[in-house]
Amino acid sequence: MFNDFSGFDAESNPVKVSALPTLLISSIGVHPDVAAAVSMDAKFDGDLVYVVGETGEELGGSEYNALLGIQGGAVPSLEIETAKVRYGRMTDAIEKKLVASAFPVTHGGLLVALAKVAIAGGVGMEIAIPDKVSPDRYLFSESLGRFVVTIAPSDREAFEEIFGTDAHLLGRVDGTVFRVSAGKTLIEQPVTAMEAAYKAPFGGY
Repeated sequence: MFNDFSGFDAESNPVKVSALPTLLISSIGVHPDVAAAVSMDAKFDGDLVYVVGETGEELGGSEYNALLGIQGGAVPSLEIETAKVRYGRMTDAIEKKLVASAFPVTHGGLLVALAKVAIAGGVGMEIAIPDKVSPDRYLFSESLGRFVVTIAPSDREAFEEIFGTDAHLLGRVDGTVFRVSAGKTLIEQPVTAMEAAYKAPFGGY
């Protein structure tokens, strides 16, 4: 892929930005029933919030390390066979209508994925991360193959039966405040403020 952009800066001077040639692999499929597709936005107060997949201390090359100017560290790696099983289970859960929303954990890690799901739904969350883990490593690790999933409380047993120990309950959808705790409150922000901050870099366009 060759990505070239020509335009104008704030002073109306012409500018050209070119990205290095990049290998781009695209995949296209046919969805048998678009009405059954699952969106990313959290839906209802009381819905349970899970992360599906394991979170390792994989911060090498992460957005978190880049922000702090840290080089090195464990780079995320994917166990292909484990991921295939997980994706099959996700398909099964969606086909059984157990999944209210789903979103992959990618750049920025789990915290960013949770925030995006909350912002998309315009709803708050009460999230508690596991004991005996480093909060920053857990929240910002970019371990591959994970999903943030919300489900109705009535579907908990069936959902956990499909995923077993691969599904980790983090909390619930609640109100309009996004709150993350680890023994004490780490983050507490109105979702409206998070949305404004998320959109601010492109606010003039």
